[in-house]
Amino acid sequence: MEDSIIARGQVYAIDMHPEEGITPHEGYSSRRKFFIVLGIDNKGMVYGGVVFNSKVNTHMPELVQIYQMPIRYEQYPFLTHRSYVDCASLKRIRSTALAIKGEYLGVITQEDLELIINTVASCPLIPKAELIQFGLSQL
Repeated sequence: MEDSIIARGQVYAIDMHPEEGITPHEGYSSRRKFFIVLGIDNKGMVYGGVVFNSKVNTHMPELVQIYQMPIRYEQYPFLTHRSYVDCASLKRIRSTALAIKGEYLGVITQEDLELIINTVASCPLIPKAELIQFGLSQL
């Protein structure tokens, strides 16, 4: 990465764990996910964001399924197939973990970023306090 400052809209590949809201596959302790930075808490310690999924999990409740936003993968070199952004929950990654273990992949477009943030902010499953924590409630 050219710039060491982590910013909204950047995408990182990082191994995520259950404490970060990810369920690893059986037999594994973590799962490699693409994480989009949406905000940082007011102490600068934790990043809030969303992750990409390769498909919509049809075993999840319908309310979760409808907040899986398809992404135009052709415009992102780090995506190799149709993908979905999980806008039904905010994931948290410590700033140190992202800076040290995250692999910078690129930046999503401003148009997609605004759509993702608006979708996350409109999801009734995400508590307003979480939106406020990461500066997403007034966008």
